[in-house]
Amino acid sequence: MKAVFYGGVGKVSVESPDDPVLLHDDDAIVRVTAASICGTDVRFYWGTMSSLVGLQPGTALGHEFVGVIEETQSAYRGRIGAFFVPFAWNRGLV
Repeated sequence: MKAVFYGGVGKVSVESPDDPVLLHDDDAIVRVTAASICGTDVRFYWGTMSSLVGLQPGTALGHEFVGVIEETQSAYRGRIGAFFVPFAWNRGLV
């Protein structure tokens, strides 16, 4: 697994983060099958938005992706193997 991390204005890095962990009863782990860059990510890179949201170096970028549900907790309402399309900000692991 790879993720793009914000390193400050004009700086990003591609790294291998720790494996995801299910923490809450309604959590799921999604295997990303396609990802894209959002205009918000570009603005963070340029430095025109990072101060507005308090973005700190080391934060994983990205929320434009689709995938397949790999693992779930008991209260999660999706099923393993189903396609997943997020509609909210998340940690951006790709």
